[in-house]
Amino acid sequence: MLLDPDAMVGRRAGLVLWAVYDADDSIDSAATQHRDGSTRPAEMVRGPGWRGRLLLLLDEPDRVQSVTLHRRDGTVADYRPEEIAN
Repeated sequence: MLLDPDAMVGRRAGLVLWAVYDADDSIDSAATQHRDGSTRPAEMVRGPGWRGRLLLLLDEPDRVQSVTLHRRDGTVADYRPEEIAN
């Protein structure tokens, strides 16, 4: 993840960082859902002058089954890692 791209040729990333920018504060929480049923919650970051916040998820890609967003309106969205643009 923090290596020169040429050094990653033929290697799998040990960690993947997913970032969701929630400009209108519509997301209540986010987490990675693991294949074994456990979860890892997102870290939420606000910056001075930012509208909304940034949700950060750092996890081991082989453990992650989905990235789940719980919206304030009660809806839930699940995304498989391969559905999310790199």
